[in-house]
Amino acid sequence: MVGEKKKKFYSGRYDIVFKEIMSKDGNEDLLIAILETCLNVKIKKIVIKNSEQNNRNIFIRRKILDLLLETNIGLIDIEVNNGTPDYLHNRNLAFLSNVYSSYTLRGEEYDLTTKIISLNLTYGMSKNEELKNREIIDIYRVSNNKNECYVENFLIYEINMDKVLKFWYSRDEKKIEEFKYLIMLGLDKNELLLFSKDRESVKKYMENIIELNKDPRFIEYMTREEDQRKCYNTDLNLARKKGLKEGAKQNAIETAKIMLKDGEKVEKIMKYTNLSIEEIEKLKKEK
Repeated sequence: MVGEKKKKFYSGRYDIVFKEIMSKDGNEDLLIAILETCLNVKIKKIVIKNSEQNNRNIFIRRKILDLLLETNIGLIDIEVNNGTPDYLHNRNLAFLSNVYSSYTLRGEEYDLTTKIISLNLTYGMSKNEELKNREIIDIYRVSNNKNECYVENFLIYEINMDKVLKFWYSRDEKKIEEFKYLIMLGLDKNELLLFSKDRESVKKYMENIIELNKDPRFIEYMTREEDQRKCYNTDLNLARKKGLKEGAKQNAIETAKIMLKDGEKVEKIMKYTNLSIEEIEKLKKEK
């Protein structure tokens, strides 16, 4: 219908969408395929563990982790990052450190062998000057300047999802096949319909996500969460702008004080600081 508002499609780049689909019974194969693509290992065992063990309501956000998995290669925390705020790595490291301490300090001995891995699927790196040139898959360890590990069982993987999606848009068939389980997460409905052609495993994911986007409870939850996030971001930006404005004003005042001390004329001080003549005259009286 002309003028009808197009419904928003929530893809797998949203953490709540990723969690719901990947933690659903029968979708273990999708989750394993993603892990094997990112970590280049064979996953034989997988148990999903949530930070709130008794909470099975997907519409209540988990307090700490997106998805916590117990596997044959160790404990894996998956974080879906739909953006790269300045605090992103600090926050994710804090979460992983909490997991590391919880599992390493259990029992009568320190667990020195169980790997604790954080897998970060990060979108928005291409828009971040510091991150845009990172590799498709970066592996971080705790090590010294000689690249000697402080501990062997603490690893962070960050996947540059922007670069992964570029393979689809550039139609690099070899890379598309290699990263298909990651590419599917970032596609919208129409792209998924095209992408899933002749890819049965992707079809399964597509059917799950389309069904989820039809759930009125899910849409209500996502709409409410987005509104709350927009309100929070608006308040944060207003506060930041206010802080910058107040900081600039204070710098102008300090500059004016120095210029007054050096005997500069009021007109020149007004030009260089944008302060009014009244503000400068007030500063002269405070000397």
